[in-house]
Amino acid sequence: MRQRGKSLTFEPEEIEELVSMNYGDKRVFLLLSLLYPFVDLRNQFHIDHVFPRSQFKPAQLKKDGFDDNGVELLRELRGKLPNLQLLEGKENIQKQATLPVQWLRDRYPGSNGKCN
Repeated sequence: MRQRGKSLTFEPEEIEELVSMNYGDKRVFLLLSLLYPFVDLRNQFHIDHVFPRSQFKPAQLKKDGFDDNGVELLRELRGKLPNLQLLEGKENIQKQATLPVQWLRDRYPGSNGKCN
């Protein structure tokens, strides 16, 4: 890469830009594929929201006990990297808007209570 004039290091500003990307940015899939090295990219993978987008509706968040500031913050964060994962296409379609704990219980039944 150096021979091509490309650096193999990241400056803090570049890292901040990467972790600030939103769902829909073309680079998110690439970044997630680096964070999930076990993913076999020969299969079809989707970018999945760990906590479904439907859970970030203002009425739902207020029902869950968040004030106006919390609602605004969570809605800003819903499409950010910490709430995104790569999930095989078929699994993502099956998961739909299931919350993480329920999805794990459904996916790994009898796993010694690890999701309790």
